[in-house]
Amino acid sequence: MHKLALLLATLVCASCASANKSTQNGSWYNPNKTPEQTKEDWLNCDMMRQVAYHRPEVSGGLLTQMAAQSQEQERVDNIFVECMMSKGYVFTPSTNMVERAK
Repeated sequence: MHKLALLLATLVCASCASANKSTQNGSWYNPNKTPEQTKEDWLNCDMMRQVAYHRPEVSGGLLTQMAAQSQEQERVDNIFVECMMSKGYVFTPSTNMVERAK
């Protein structure tokens, strides 16, 4: 039971962290889009990521299950990134945003 609780807590924490993975330390930028359009595009791409996610069915120990979860999270994060890029966005790290504001 303890292993199951640990696994569930790990999965919840991993999904929370990865939900913001594409916006941590920067933002998506498209000079031809308004902030409202950017928010709408981000939400649409995030919905695609959520729909594409499926919990991997893996037998084995906790580490095997965590590795499968990590691979799945990377796959759906890539879906989000490809979606944003297909809409003309570029990911701008925070350090570049400071330079652009000068």
